[in-house]
Amino acid sequence: MRLLTRSGMVCVALLCALAAACTEQGGRDAGERAPVEPEQPSVQPASPEALEKRCAAGEAAACRQLGEILRSGERIGQDLERAAGLFDKACQAGDTIACVWLGEACEQGRGLARDEKRAASLYKKACDQGLALGCSGLAEALVKGHGVAPDPQTAFAMQKAACQSGLPLACARLGHLYMTGKGTEANPSEALALYKRACEAREPLGCNNLASYMANQQGANFEAEAVALYRKACDANLGAACYNLGLMISGGRGGLVKDYRESLRLLRRSCELGYERGCETLAKYEAGSEARRQDGGAPAP
Repeated sequence: MRLLTRSGMVCVALLCALAAACTEQGGRDAGERAPVEPEQPSVQPASPEALEKRCAAGEAAACRQLGEILRSGERIGQDLERAAGLFDKACQAGDTIACVWLGEACEQGRGLARDEKRAASLYKKACDQGLALGCSGLAEALVKGHGVAPDPQTAFAMQKAACQSGLPLACARLGHLYMTGKGTEANPSEALALYKRACEAREPLGCNNLASYMANQQGANFEAEAVALYRKACDANLGAACYNLGLMISGGRGGLVKDYRESLRLLRRSCELGYERGCETLAKYEAGSEARRQDGGAPAP
């Protein structure tokens, strides 16, 4: 763990330098919306066919963007295996964001065999090249002990530096560390401020985490706000938010009418987006429906 911790400290120092540069160039707050990585902008939105041609011509960013489309399944059919292959190709060609997406695929086992050690290595590769998104991913691995020995203190320092460099996702993750007291003293007020900042910067994880806090408070107004935030995050393709929204709908919370079909649709969507709990719950539901069918009972709605 000593080698990784030393590398982590290098990433922290690099991110602190990036954060300082942002302040000098106009005081951009960490919560303001910015490109994932300003120094490596994405190509202009294009059709899958156009991206296919650009990728074949060796444009790494086009390969990554095509992989993102295939991963989401929104514009064409979902193909996780091909998406992972495209992320691999783009990563090897020097697209550091693709390295992070490949790391996530390895960590979650989406489109290829689960390999947490490789995932941590890919996050580190991106982080060492100055990508805040990679450092944030490596920090998450250090918190969870995915592919590396757990080191919450280093994880907290890395996540804080990534947030200060202008990455809303890191701010949402940093908020969770403050909320749970991992790697630092628990500070719910700071956690909520970070969730709100990330959500306002259109980071779905920030909206989801803020919604989860609201959903656990007393009062219909809190629940209604939680529903709105979950919906916003689900629309931005966060699987956990689709799952949570489905639970709210199935329970008739937040002023909603119970709608089991819509709840099931959201459950399926959460699974498609890679949320493991959604897949596990969906499998149990479908197994129960099949058992009821074989017993001659009416299928669940």
